[in-house]
Amino acid sequence: MSYAAYAGGDAYEVPHGAAAAAPSGRFPVLKEVSTSSTVAWCPLRSHPALLAAGTVTGTIDDSFQTSSRLQIFDASLADPHQEMPLLGQAKVKDVDFVRLGWGKKGSSDGSYGLIAGGMSDGSVLFWNARDLIEGSHRAPVVAKRHAGPVAGLAFHPTEPNLIASGAEAELLIWDLKNPSSPTCSPYVHNSTDRSGIVDLAWNMKVPHILACSTSAGATNVWNLKEKRAIFSFHEASHRHISATAVAWDPSDARQLVVAYASPVAEVWDLRYALQPLVVLQNGHSRGSILTAAWSQHDSTIIVTSGEDAQTCMWNARDGSLLDSVKDPGTTFSMRWHPFNPELLATSTYEGKVAVRSLSNTGSHVPAWKGHPCGAIFGFGSRLVSFGNGRSPGAVRIHKVSTEPEFVRVASEFQDSVSRMSDLRALCALKMAQVGDDPDEQATWEFLQMSFEPDARARYLSRLGFAVPESARSPASSESEPPPPRGARPVQHPRIDEVSDEDFFTQLSRDEKSHEADPGRLSPTSNGPTSPSRSSSPTAARAPPAVEDDAEHMSPVDTSINNALVVGDLPGAARFCAKHDRMADALLIASLGDAALQAEIHALYIAQHRKHYIRSVAACVAGKDDMRAYVSRSDLGRWRETLALILTYAAPGDFVDIVRVLVDRLDRAGQANAAVTCC
Repeated sequence: MSYAAYAGGDAYEVPHGAAAAAPSGRFPVLKEVSTSSTVAWCPLRSHPALLAAGTVTGTIDDSFQTSSRLQIFDASLADPHQEMPLLGQAKVKDVDFVRLGWGKKGSSDGSYGLIAGGMSDGSVLFWNARDLIEGSHRAPVVAKRHAGPVAGLAFHPTEPNLIASGAEAELLIWDLKNPSSPTCSPYVHNSTDRSGIVDLAWNMKVPHILACSTSAGATNVWNLKEKRAIFSFHEASHRHISATAVAWDPSDARQLVVAYASPVAEVWDLRYALQPLVVLQNGHSRGSILTAAWSQHDSTIIVTSGEDAQTCMWNARDGSLLDSVKDPGTTFSMRWHPFNPELLATSTYEGKVAVRSLSNTGSHVPAWKGHPCGAIFGFGSRLVSFGNGRSPGAVRIHKVSTEPEFVRVASEFQDSVSRMSDLRALCALKMAQVGDDPDEQATWEFLQMSFEPDARARYLSRLGFAVPESARSPASSESEPPPPRGARPVQHPRIDEVSDEDFFTQLSRDEKSHEADPGRLSPTSNGPTSPSRSSSPTAARAPPAVEDDAEHMSPVDTSINNALVVGDLPGAARFCAKHDRMADALLIASLGDAALQAEIHALYIAQHRKHYIRSVAACVAGKDDMRAYVSRSDLGRWRETLALILTYAAPGDFVDIVRVLVDRLDRAGQANAAVTCC
């Protein structure tokens, strides 16, 4: 079929309803064709409906000859038929497609770009898309072969002359300046780590950064300017589970998602790479996640498919499951449409390539849909609203009728607010009115204590943590304690204030400056590795990635923990020394004054993994570390967490950090605890 039959870009703008049979249901199929293939969309705006498919297993044609095919289909929604017409194809003998990519190379001269196939024999083949559509039988350009099947293949998002391929432990960067004779640079052929590359992805913001995930569960971040890996991390369980897919956040250069041979995917932030930022779980029921795709049009949406034949849509920011659907087959490949944010091309092992609509995102409003309407209350019981009605640009003001009883109670409350003493009396009255409800009693009691001059001490006492008369927390004062004699504060820029380019440059510099350290982990070793956290201006101070033992504390642990919660640092340090916990004693003493440090100075320090060490280290280090600690603390111990905030939070940070705990309690359904913390 010649391309003259293709309707072109204008026809592609027809709404989804023009497709056949008005598909219904979640993630409906708008177009499909029977082939077991990996797919790639045309990257050109002039031809947005072209879809390439390369067969992943041998097929049998009319002459009963087994061969693989590269095919180009017309996925235009202007065609009322669901079956996608074939525009052109090329046969490939003796090898199958593993990966497929479509780049813009050559499109400036009116071509349709260049299609690259990563093959099962380790070769990379290149076709001119125009030759396939026009029926030319020109042979593909065969590039240098990898040692094994090509498991990763990706055109550069902004440099059409570059494409990366990965196989086994080898990463190659191809230069397509002369498409008939590609040249490559072997960026890595690691002889010590034989884990194979399973997928790779270019960073969408920083052009020389690329991520590779391996069969050992490691993900390596490469700086191609320096031709070396600058960062590495493993899946959180460190069980060496193979990775299956990797994709960068299109809006944040330092975040990426990695799927594994398990029902779990992880979103990592390279600024805090001791543990995943978000874990995508409880969506897939079993087996591996086979593919993951991060929406280029809404960075809050990630879609995954797995061996359980489930396709799941996730919120990338909080890990919540937006929607899931049971597929008729097992999807192993997915590609978002480069221009239409609602379209996703999928491939199944059962032999179906489909174009599906993801317009139904449940309660989540995707970025491309904007705000069709809105409303807000103003002063004087007025409601202001807008909407896409008969007059889309109009703003309407409504007078909202109120109940007299509600107005009376609100007026009384407003009068009480104007007099602080009346607020305490109002809380006492409410406690008397709620009867025997312990949750309501606690809510009003905590609210009453907030109006007392010594509110923090009263909170601690009510939470069950008595403050010794001799102990005064450094954080209980309205001013910050002076630093130890001779200490000079070190100013570092905040992580969020560092540009994407500077962030990866700093990673490279710190990695290079520590290469001679024999105790330092290499980019391919187990565990999360990065440049020295103590020297990097972009480093995040975070507690060690070890398991918290808060549920198994001994009586000695409990005594030390309680002393720390109320700020009794001298008592805690001396108690540790008394029970031969020298490492704990020295660390706690370092948080106190010079006299306490001198008292404990001679004691030996060894690493411990106790709950109280982790909590106090996070709380006294700074606002960001305390916020991080509260965001992952055990909600079953919310009282202790609140006490830590009361003790250590700076006055200016107190409300923000308490809000983190309140929001977590609210999302967990612990409404009474959340109200108490307010």
